[in-house]
Amino acid sequence: MAERQDKRLDSWKEISAYLGRDLRTVVRWEKDKGLPVHRVPGGKRHAVFAYTEEIDAWLGGGPAAPDAPAPQGALGVNAPLIELRGSRVHIRVALLAVTAGLLLVAVAYRPWIGGQRQVARVSFSGNAVVAWDEAGKFVWSSQFPETLPEASRTELLRRSYIGNLDGSDEAVLVSVPFVLSAATSRDELYCFSRAGKVRWRAAFTDSLTFGADRYGPPWRWTALHVYRALDETRIAWALVHHTWWPSVLLVLDSEAEIVGKFVNSGFITALNSLQTSAGPIVLAGGVSNANDAGMLAVLDGRRISGRSPEKPGSAYECKNCPEGQPLRYFVFPRSELNLVTGSLYNEVKSIGVHGNGFQVRTQEAVPGNFQETYWVESIYEFSPDLELKQAMHSDSYWDFHRRLELDGKVKHSPENCPERRQPKKVLAWAPETGWRELRLPLTILKR
Repeated sequence: MAERQDKRLDSWKEISAYLGRDLRTVVRWEKDKGLPVHRVPGGKRHAVFAYTEEIDAWLGGGPAAPDAPAPQGALGVNAPLIELRGSRVHIRVALLAVTAGLLLVAVAYRPWIGGQRQVARVSFSGNAVVAWDEAGKFVWSSQFPETLPEASRTELLRRSYIGNLDGSDEAVLVSVPFVLSAATSRDELYCFSRAGKVRWRAAFTDSLTFGADRYGPPWRWTALHVYRALDETRIAWALVHHTWWPSVLLVLDSEAEIVGKFVNSGFITALNSLQTSAGPIVLAGGVSNANDAGMLAVLDGRRISGRSPEKPGSAYECKNCPEGQPLRYFVFPRSELNLVTGSLYNEVKSIGVHGNGFQVRTQEAVPGNFQETYWVESIYEFSPDLELKQAMHSDSYWDFHRRLELDGKVKHSPENCPERRQPKKVLAWAPETGWRELRLPLTILKR
């Protein structure tokens, strides 16, 4: 490989182009993170210059030339861990990759003549995160000193985001799990450049207090979503305690600075966002532990802060969470099949946004014969103004209802099911009204 020659960059524009970042980001890096930029003696206030060699040393290796592979080496030293605590960001620089334990040890990518191939998906392979293009061809890999757990393609899609973060270059976000024991793991959020260079890595290291109990790290990924608010990119990263139920939704900007935080007393398992005339809203679905049922938190995407509405003094009231409240909070009832079989709660598994509003799907596990487990869904339709319009069961619900009737676990047919006559009772909370009960007739789908 030809040795890289040092070069002088004579303006903010040239420095920004070399780094592949927008001007505002580069200026902030110089002010807050020590990017080596020099002022011209006696020159104009904005007359600056920089040397590519110094920038490369600051980065730990500059942008790889399009006709050469990226340098091999221990990159953990040059990718400091951003500790996400409270409302401030703490950066801890690892002095040695060996002592850090979980740091990257190598990044490599294969070039594409005429430019870098676009990443379409990522996978975990052994001890590496591997990026692939749309044709299934290798683009780059980032290796770790330990083996990453296997993950399905569906999970990897939910763990990653590939797209533009700050208006300058494609980025690849991956919530990377590190196994601590047979039952415990922790996640760090990695931001890679299009060529596989680590832009930053972040981990939530704070603790949450509920009643007399304190829940600290490690924290595990549950959902990831990217949206736009106030003309900037927002990264919504949901995590749950490694053993118990508290969840936190962290909202980060493109440089991993915390701009929002919401705590739910129960899992957060699904995220989406919706643009409205009043601005973006973020939809966070999961489980309410206080109600032992599925939940949906509706949050103001411009300024996310607060916690789930809980009874004062209860074990689910957070003592050290940020101030603020959701715009709305819904709790969905468990179905008859779920209750008669003594199954687990009906957590929210997906949130779909469409032209007429959004749709929330709760999923319940219903045990059957021969140790089988059936998964059934209930579907809730909302209008863009957050009004709950209808509730229904999936076709599979009535199929499993028939099976349970034949097993003698349900004493009536699907056609005579009381749920067809009795309205669904959804709990709804709003700051101006508190808790109230919504009664919604069950919509029967025509087959």
